[in-house]
Amino acid sequence: MIDFVGLQSYSPNVFQTGVALYLNHRDGSHDVIAEYSSSAHGWDTDYNAAALGFQIPANVHNALVAHVQLGNAADLAYFAWVEIWWRRTVSPPPAAPTFGDVPVDHPFFQYVEAIAAAGITVGCGGGNFCPEQPITRKQEAAFIAKALGLHWPY
Repeated sequence: MIDFVGLQSYSPNVFQTGVALYLNHRDGSHDVIAEYSSSAHGWDTDYNAAALGFQIPANVHNALVAHVQLGNAADLAYFAWVEIWWRRTVSPPPAAPTFGDVPVDHPFFQYVEAIAAAGITVGCGGGNFCPEQPITRKQEAAFIAKALGLHWPY
């Protein structure tokens, strides 16, 4: 979830620096997440006023692009960096369960569905997740490695 976009800059005039944050998709299309212009200020970071609450629909085949623009006023403006304040969230669960033994009213339904959708688990076989079954350390290692996106070099 993306909440804030910060623009570290020096702007002697209003609207002298601006930033737009886009989510570019694999097919070439894009969504505007946020765009705003700075206030007049010394070296400081301007942020959007309210949390954006923008949830990225999938974290594969997407790219975040920050487009910074400096105005051409007589007074010079300076740009240093863009900050993106984000946090991990569990995506909303689907309407129908993936596994036969984790129904929609199960207290961990949303979390089981999230790790299944992320490719971290395929369950224990036979269309089930086996939520009450213990896991081994090697299974735990596989879950953690997949969740962190760790890959063995090919």
